Amino acid sequence: KPPIYEPGLEGLLAASAPTFTTSYSALHDCGIVIIAVDTVTDEQNRSDLSGLEAHIEKALPWVRADGVVVLMSQVPVGYTRKLLARLRACRPDATTGLYYWVETLVIGEAVSRYRTPERIIIGGAAADPGAEPGLDALLARFGCAVFRMDYESAELTKAAINFYLGASVTFANVLADLCEATGASMRAMLPALRSDRRIGPAAYIRPGLGIGGGNVERDLVHLGELADAHGVDSGMFRLILDRSASRYEWLRQALERHVLGEAPRPRIAVWGLAYKK
Repeated sequence: KPPIYEPGLEGLLAASAPTFTTSYSALHDCGIVIIAVDTVTDEQNRSDLSGLEAHIEKALPWVRADGVVVLMSQVPVGYTRKLLARLRACRPDATTGLYYWVETLVIGEAVSRYRTPERIIIGGAAADPGAEPGLDALLARFGCAVFRMDYESAELTKAAINFYLGASVTFANVLADLCEATGASMRAMLPALRSDRRIGPAAYIRPGLGIGGGNVERDLVHLGELADAHGVDSGMFRLILDRSASRYEWLRQALERHVLGEAPRPRIAVWGLAYKK
């Protein structure tokens, strides 16, 4: 029984009847091993890789010498290439291929997005990863475009997607503040904005409480530190994080103005907190 609710997941498990095991030795029978451990985010919005590392340490001795290992967990830029070096050191006799598969699932749409993805992004040791028959056959079953690149480009692409989403949320909230101040209607503006092909109908521009969950914040913190380490201006990353944090003060002020100031004993219902701090 799945420990979480995700539309279609329970039916998918019932139909496919997968085998579950806690024995790492079973990996020796697998031509392709996909590592998809969730990357925990700590209080400073940095990746805690200890859980992932524990699994990798136990898995590497058991992967087939001629197999393929695919890392789908979200990791910092540069991690997969270091993992390749560890794999070669741990198994000098092996020719195991290592790839980074960019995960782009969305809560509530995870099953549908996995089964019919918009595209698949795969990172390999080289800029144009060579053919890997087993992996190529798996990817072909999805029937979508496959973008191949080196490890660092794939890792950065994952973070860049969240960077763009964070910028879109910030854009929407700044506009919403101007609407409140001037009497304009964000609801009226959204269809007009989305009709612009440079923005698009699926644009992430609905105002709200800022960035939800730790994943986007984690990537912004990582990209900011990465920029600082390489002498690149990190101001944009800091700006989005600061603007997102300020939305909590906006919520408090809105409650004071519209609820707490109007009734001595108001009743408040709160929903939509599944992916908020």
